[in-house]
Amino acid sequence: MFVGTMAQDLLAIRPEAVIETGSGYYMVDYDKLDIAMISLPGDASSLTAEAVVALAGQSARMRSSDHRRQLASQTAR
Repeated sequence: MFVGTMAQDLLAIRPEAVIETGSGYYMVDYDKLDIAMISLPGDASSLTAEAVVALAGQSARMRSSDHRRQLASQTAR
């Protein structure tokens, strides 16, 4: 299961989060969005929408915590 966004959909609203490759394809730069990519179990089709949102929220919190630690270590230098 993949939950994400298409680069073409972002062009109009968040063009800074879209990268055009050398071959003309578009890619989403998820680091410029507040979205985390997560891995779901192989049997993810049995998960409810609420469970998927909960997993995504948990992943975003972990990512945010990691980001704060990186910023703190850079500031301490």
